[in-house]
Amino acid sequence: MMNNLTDDEFCTELWLANPGPDVKRLLTMVKELVEWKLIFPLKSPEEVEDIIRDQDSEIEVLHDDIAELQRQIDELKARTVYDMLKGLSDEMTRQRAEVRDARERVWEANKSEEQMRQKLDMWAILNR
Repeated sequence: MMNNLTDDEFCTELWLANPGPDVKRLLTMVKELVEWKLIFPLKSPEEVEDIIRDQDSEIEVLHDDIAELQRQIDELKARTVYDMLKGLSDEMTRQRAEVRDARERVWEANKSEEQMRQKLDMWAILNR
């Protein structure tokens, strides 16, 4: 009668047909074992422990990688701020040099203009 049922259907039928705590406990254990076998098919307990240990090692490596990447991000943020400040400082130095050069050109132009005025005044005096 129950030979044509799947394992899951069979366990459900037994659960419903036999409400006793012993049967329910046995069915719960069987269900957990079936789920365990689906997760780790045909693995011995030692193999399962090795798999878990390997996964724990991989997780540790990934955590270390994450920490290293976060450190690199923080370093790049700091470097970016430093580079920005350095760039601004370099730009200010360049601007100050341009201002100084412009002031020198203005001073020289004023000096040249003054010399030309003196020469014109001298010519004006000589031509009277």
